[in-house]
Amino acid sequence: MNINVEKGIIVGISTTLEIKIISYPFVIPSDWGRGHVEMLMISLVVDKNYRSELFQDVIDELSERILECPNIYKAFYKDNPEYSAKKGIKEAVSNLNNILSNNYKNIEKIIENPNLGIFLTLGLSKAGKSTLLHYLKTNAFKNMKPTLALQVIKILIDNKIFRTIDVSGQKRLRNQWWSYTKKPDALIFVIDINDSPEGLREAEREFSKIKNRILNESSQLTNTIPLLICLNKIDLIDDAEKKKSKIIDILDLKNSKLNYNVQLTSAKDGIGITDGFKWIFQELLKIE
Repeated sequence: MNINVEKGIIVGISTTLEIKIISYPFVIPSDWGRGHVEMLMISLVVDKNYRSELFQDVIDELSERILECPNIYKAFYKDNPEYSAKKGIKEAVSNLNNILSNNYKNIEKIIENPNLGIFLTLGLSKAGKSTLLHYLKTNAFKNMKPTLALQVIKILIDNKIFRTIDVSGQKRLRNQWWSYTKKPDALIFVIDINDSPEGLREAEREFSKIKNRILNESSQLTNTIPLLICLNKIDLIDDAEKKKSKIIDILDLKNSKLNYNVQLTSAKDGIGITDGFKWIFQELLKIE
């Protein structure tokens, strides 16, 4: 069992059992406890690939409800012969069971539908960002108009929930790309694989800015952030793999320290789109 402490959370990972034990220690006041406090620890046993942070809010809520419940400390003395006859123990046990039962439902929702946060979708105008996201959400093609303002789109795929910010790729509006969120949970950069050499050079310049931002120690991003590069509109060319190799060289990805995946996509027939986003999900849920 490998054990780490992350922001006050104790995380134990068993590689043999493929589980993660996430423990949240906290203190409640007690008239019966030593020093008038009780040391409690809430532990969750989940698949080892789930991030501890996914459960932080629901555990914080659980600890608050326990703290707010009068005389809840008595529930922890029900098997102690010195206190078993005292008043209030049965009521405290009942209250604690209700709190735990209600909170367990919230934990189940996270496991079934984990909210993976905010994604930021970037790219030049007419690269097909909005059309790609529309296909991802509806499983249908629609030729979308160019994005002129911010769009926040909520999407559910494979029981995974996320919101993505779709921003305009027009040159005059690109300086606003990072004004919507300084620290997205994932980045998607969409390139028109059939673009002209001049268009690909422009995409490379914008991608270099993104790369520099990720690798800049003073920024709020780290090089572990999942970066999905969608080479879109493959339905318009014959040799997509050859063009993919060329663009990887243009973007100078092979020797980079980025956590990236290059995915061939078509927003017209949906090829590769879901696969690309599933890669993001795997990266966000895996052990950090």
